Amino acid sequence: MSTVYIHRTGLLTCPHCGFAANTVGGSRTSIDPEDTPAKERIFLCGNCYKPSRSVKNGLLICLTPCDDSEFSPAERASIVRIRRFLAECNPQTPQQHEEAAKAAIIFRLSLIFPGHPGGAPLYWRDETSGRAARIVGRFLEGGDLPMTDLEFLRQYCQHWITAPCWQRNPFSALLPLPPGEGRDEGMASRIDALTEQIKLVTTTAELRAWLRAAQEIGIDPL
Repeated sequence: MSTVYIHRTGLLTCPHCGFAANTVGGSRTSIDPEDTPAKERIFLCGNCYKPSRSVKNGLLICLTPCDDSEFSPAERASIVRIRRFLAECNPQTPQQHEEAAKAAIIFRLSLIFPGHPGGAPLYWRDETSGRAARIVGRFLEGGDLPMTDLEFLRQYCQHWITAPCWQRNPFSALLPLPPGEGRDEGMASRIDALTEQIKLVTTTAELRAWLRAAQEIGIDPL
């Protein structure tokens, strides 16, 4: 399942509010009636932050309105994160809307962590620019993080939980589970659950809860 992401275009008009200057959007893979994968464009308006779906008629592309209920939980969470980022930018003028849309591209696309060298996750203390240390420091001090910092940590935790080394652990089936959990669940299924749950994180409180759940099985990204 692909993630909704930001891409600016000034050629389309939002069917919800008529705003045309800074419609921002992304893509997802849909299946047509013949089970053929096809690219479907999903857009978020830079003004009202509501989603729309692109429809192509010959050379003409227009948008039709849709709502959050049409998306998967992970896609809805991605939309919420983008909305909160745009709202934190607090654009008031057309120029500020344009600047916010450009910043949203950086917000969504520039925080991708590289792969897992040797099957292990990267560690935030080894990041050399100092950005990771500043964000982790703010997080450990308590309180809510701004959306850019939260998304950085969320992607960092997603990078950690998807590291192949956890699934390769030959002793994972022997590790104890927290009280009340099914003894036959195993660590592998807990990792699978955490992998899906990190995609749904949209607030600092949810990230703290996810970290506590990861620590219960011995995984501590921080």
